[in-house]
Amino acid sequence: MGLFNRSKKTAPAPRPTSTPTLQPQSEVKDERVAACPNCGVALKKVPGAATKCPDCHETMFVRTDPRDNTRRVTTAQGAQDIDDERAKRDGSWEFIKAKRDRETATREKLAKKWNMSPDSVDSHDVEWSILNEDAMEAMKHQNWLDYTIVRWDMASALRDRGSLDQAAPVMLQACYLSMNGPNDMFPQGVDMTSVYKPFQPELDRDRVSVELRCIREVFDRLNLSIEEGLEKFGDRAEHESSHLPISWQEARELIRSWLSSPNE
Repeated sequence: MGLFNRSKKTAPAPRPTSTPTLQPQSEVKDERVAACPNCGVALKKVPGAATKCPDCHETMFVRTDPRDNTRRVTTAQGAQDIDDERAKRDGSWEFIKAKRDRETATREKLAKKWNMSPDSVDSHDVEWSILNEDAMEAMKHQNWLDYTIVRWDMASALRDRGSLDQAAPVMLQACYLSMNGPNDMFPQGVDMTSVYKPFQPELDRDRVSVELRCIREVFDRLNLSIEEGLEKFGDRAEHESSHLPISWQEARELIRSWLSSPNE
């Protein structure tokens, strides 16, 4: 769903807490065959990674099942079953189950709202609804780091759907927030106003570098120069500037300089 994981107040997904149990490694048995696990049609070659069947157009997945250490081509449901089994063994099952339960509840809520069956609700709509809830929750409690992460996840979701014109302004907004060092280091309800700074620009430079690379990629895919991209998509970021220590004009120059550097 993006670059960063989150834990939110709305149906939070608990982080893995158990220590993974290390099992002796045995040789993986390759049981992949050149046939679609969905429709059975013969394939020209054995799949090495997830790919769509040329006949039924369903996605075929490649997984190694930890129960018998075999690598096979499987359906979406089969891949999920294997992933679940692996999660139960490595200690991440609670997190995955909580995330899936929230998605199911959101799907049912949208189905009721739109008067349709849950199976008819698009997974993108489920993802977007959850992101919106998380963004509103972060803003409500002024958790600006959480808000920045959610905005980036929203931009990534739009990019992954091919909606680059919609993704670019949200990416710039999130990157601008990151440049200002959003900080949620104190718990809710603690009065630290005399020492607490919600934005500290020296924080998390690594994240900014990752985000800028993604922005440059989107500009390139839209066939826009750096200046054209900043001019076309900078309005949303500029609207944030009134309460941030780094002005949009300063940030824009830093972004332009970074994106123009041949070494980055």
